[in-house]
Amino acid sequence: MTEPARNITDLYPGNQSSSQNTDEKPWFRQQNEPAVAFLHFRIYLDLGPRRSLRKAVAIDRGIDVGDEGLRDIKIPGSWIRASKVWDWKERAAAYDLNNLNEHSKLFKKIATCLPYCSKYYRVCQLHSMAAVLEQQLLRSDLAINTFIALTARLQSVMRDMAAELSGLDLESRYADEVGLCEMIKSNRLHVDGVSLMDMAKDSHVRMEKL
Repeated sequence: MTEPARNITDLYPGNQSSSQNTDEKPWFRQQNEPAVAFLHFRIYLDLGPRRSLRKAVAIDRGIDVGDEGLRDIKIPGSWIRASKVWDWKERAAAYDLNNLNEHSKLFKKIATCLPYCSKYYRVCQLHSMAAVLEQQLLRSDLAINTFIALTARLQSVMRDMAAELSGLDLESRYADEVGLCEMIKSNRLHVDGVSLMDMAKDSHVRMEKL
């Protein structure tokens, strides 16, 4: 028995492999699978989805060849027999599928940590954009075409925010009060010719918040 095969025997003793493990993870060493056969399978397995017996044989022999040179590699009969008896192709396919599932879980975990995956975060970002646009709209030297473009963009941001707020359990009374105070402070809105500032004074709105 070769030294690598002895190492494989030490790490993956075939007579200790449970049927449950080999059923759930068939790329593990199978019951009664010879150490040398499993060593060769591991070489084949580690080549990835584009694996082939010729590539595995080349690696086992320490031959560095490209795809064209693989044609000259002769596959020993022992490798062909082992690949069929121990279902290398099916076990490798199960291994690849398991890797895909694990990668999918990892990406899902990463995605849940990204700030833009949070509706609340997106609402805050949209609010920041709206505030910047609103400040630009207050400029006295704004050209009419720029004013129209900024207004359209602000409307778009507000629609996006409304969509993000859909389904969120947010208490709006405080936001309403803050929004009212901002409107009063800007003195930009009038109702029947009366400014919100004057209306607020008449209705005893707490101006200390402004």
